[in-house]
Amino acid sequence: MPNDQMERNRRILRTLLKIYDRYVDLEFDLQLDGDFDSAYELGRKIKKLEKKIRKLRGQMLDDWSAEVPQMREDLQKMSNDIADAIEDIQDDINRTRQLTAAITYLDDVVHLVSRALV
Repeated sequence: MPNDQMERNRRILRTLLKIYDRYVDLEFDLQLDGDFDSAYELGRKIKKLEKKIRKLRGQMLDDWSAEVPQMREDLQKMSNDIADAIEDIQDDINRTRQLTAAITYLDDVVHLVSRALV
């Protein structure tokens, strides 16, 4: 695989790891706030994303390059939306609605990564 393709794949993985880290932080914050049900639900979904990231990383040398251009664009938008949703949760603005949105974004990320996996 050409080096430029490998670098694009790495950037996608870095974006996914950034998204993953945001959700781990959110899960921790939910636990600190005593919202254990939401933290548990989020934790289950985080594990799904983690599995997909590991699998994708394991397949970096395989040909998932066809998905890369759109995937990078989609992930960047999702990453921005996730950051906004999590920031609103931390500020207690429409907490339930924003938490639901954040969990939906996580499902969307897992779905997007699943499309790239063989």
